[in-house]
Amino acid sequence: VADSVFNEVCENYESLASDVAATNIEQRKVLINAPYADAWYIPGEDSYMSRLISDAGGVVLGSESGTSVSRVISLEKAYELSLQAGLWLNPGNFRTRPELREAHQLFPRFGPLANGLPIYNNTLRTTPEGGNDFWESGAMRPDLVLQDLVAIMNDDSSHSMNYFISLD
Repeated sequence: VADSVFNEVCENYESLASDVAATNIEQRKVLINAPYADAWYIPGEDSYMSRLISDAGGVVLGSESGTSVSRVISLEKAYELSLQAGLWLNPGNFRTRPELREAHQLFPRFGPLANGLPIYNNTLRTTPEGGNDFWESGAMRPDLVLQDLVAIMNDDSSHSMNYFISLD
């Protein structure tokens, strides 16, 4: 039974990633994360999150190639990257643009926030205690995470999200 579930998830993921690759459209540039304990982490190109974004048709700005290790960048570097971004993903625990705007004096000048571009967070299903289902079931259902990310990359508002919310 476990093998059949795993195989189904794998087939769903690979089919969707293959469909995205076949479209051959330009990758969407993604700013990812926000400062955590005064450090802004950018996942390496071979990391779980970067791979998901790549398979969905995006590229993580500032990601180092050939590694799965995250690196820390300065807020100034994140601002510079934001000016190239067409999308901002996972900006901390914020659920609205006003919350994000108020979090830091520089955030209102970040490209996606300043230009009204999409901002999504993986906080659709959270508990009052701070648990986040993205980090629970999302690790077992990367096909559902990929579905969300493909919809986000393609501005598909008809998709019913599994893990992400738009910060509108």
